[in-house]
Amino acid sequence: MKMKKNCYIQKIAYLFDKEQNELLKKFRIGTKYETEPPHGDSIFSISIKGKELPFWIYGRNIFIICETKVMVEAVAPNTWNQLYTVIIDLEKDRYARFKKCYQDISFMGNQISLTDRSGNTKEIPGGFDALEWIAL
Repeated sequence: MKMKKNCYIQKIAYLFDKEQNELLKKFRIGTKYETEPPHGDSIFSISIKGKELPFWIYGRNIFIICETKVMVEAVAPNTWNQLYTVIIDLEKDRYARFKKCYQDISFMGNQISLTDRSGNTKEIPGGFDALEWIAL
C-alpha cells in the first residue's frame, strides 16, 4: 500500500507545544511526568485511549506523521539510557519499536528512511506496512 500523497511530517520540539494539543485530545493521549535525567530532558509515561504503553518517552523531538502516527525517542521504564525509536500508529492502536534511536524520518513513495545522529540511514522499502507492529 502506498502512503497517501498528502502525508506530511511535522516535528514538534517539545511534547506540550500548542500544535500538538489537538492530537493529544483526538487520540486520548495521556502523559505523566516521570523523571528528568542529568542532562535535563523530561521523560514521560504515556497512555493511549486508556492503555499504558510499555515504555517511557522523552518529551522532545516528536514527529507527527500523516496525522495518525507519532515517532518518539523511548526508553525502558525507570531508566533514561538505551534510547530507541518507536513509531506509534494512533489510528490502529499499535506501535513499532526499533533497536536504535533515529533523529530524523523521511519518505518517498512507499519507502521510509530513518537517520541516526551519526548520519547512518535505515531504509524500509515496504513503508509502514513492512514494520513489525505490536498491538497496544
